[in-house]
Amino acid sequence: MELHFSRNFVANTVLSDSDGQLCYRICTPFKWSNKTTVIYRICRGDNVASKTDNGDGSDEPYGSVNVEEELAKIHWHVLDSSKLEYGGQIVDISKFMPRNGALGRTRTFKGPDDCSYIWHLGRFKRSLADESKQVARLRRANFFTGRKAVLEVFPAGMHMLDLIVTTFVFVEKIREDRTKGGLFLGAA
Repeated sequence: MELHFSRNFVANTVLSDSDGQLCYRICTPFKWSNKTTVIYRICRGDNVASKTDNGDGSDEPYGSVNVEEELAKIHWHVLDSSKLEYGGQIVDISKFMPRNGALGRTRTFKGPDDCSYIWHLGRFKRSLADESKQVARLRRANFFTGRKAVLEVFPAGMHMLDLIVTTFVFVEKIREDRTKGGLFLGAA
């Protein structure tokens, strides 16, 4: 599955599939400190709207509506470990996704299948893999062609798509902050 970014900033973007169907909305309201990123899953609710009088005597459903449900929150902290709200739990990201590798350029987490997954955060390549196969990767935006970034999730990762999106938002926001040389959020 390909998730296309509406903007090249992961903290405020919408992800849509290859057909243009909205899938996720990521929102980080501006604040000087204690920022919180909220990740919403967008579900297509066919005929969710109540029946209405269409003026022709029939009570037909009004159409389809996209329904947002809150999937996760990331509470960013500068000096302390950032917190992740996901699946009804609040966890320290430093415990859920500890840094590994040279210069902390990998983050590891346990998936719902109890396998370990590793985000590799190279300057030019970002990918998620388990011990044997690639699960997801980022195809970067291209300034010259105007192509937006795409998060590609392979079949091996579809069982945990929400978790892949959530963890990707965290690791990519950290990478963006480091690249900009700004204040690093997400101390762990």
